[in-house]
Amino acid sequence: MRPTGHLIASLTISSISFKLTHSGQFFLVSFLAGILIDIDHFIDYLFYCKNINFNLRNFYLTIINLKLRKYFLIWHSFEFIVFLWVIKLLWINSLLYTAFLLGITQHLTLDIIYNSPKFSNKVLFYSFIYRFNKSFEKNNLFLNNA
Repeated sequence: MRPTGHLIASLTISSISFKLTHSGQFFLVSFLAGILIDIDHFIDYLFYCKNINFNLRNFYLTIINLKLRKYFLIWHSFEFIVFLWVIKLLWINSLLYTAFLLGITQHLTLDIIYNSPKFSNKVLFYSFIYRFNKSFEKNNLFLNNA
């Protein structure tokens, strides 16, 4: 999903959660988590492009047009999200932690729905273990025309 879509979705989900919780902090944490999970795209970009002169437009086009050789996307994974939910269920009873989980979970869910046509495996792409087994290589993860 493109950044604008995530912005709108995070704003919508966070607004609904604000109506339910009446918490500005819940709104803010959920909203920011739904957007900032994409920082892993930036990490992959810097690691593989080694671009000292960062250019936001070049970054955006590189990510959207799938120009990287490898895709780690450490936070875009079922394993990461499930691990954080297990932590919540076992140890953390915090409204703000729940807001954080809501934000990142809705982000990953929307990515699965809207990004899947370009992946060689539409669901497993979002498994870190699957990407690891594919050596994180673009050619192993995306369809040939991607």
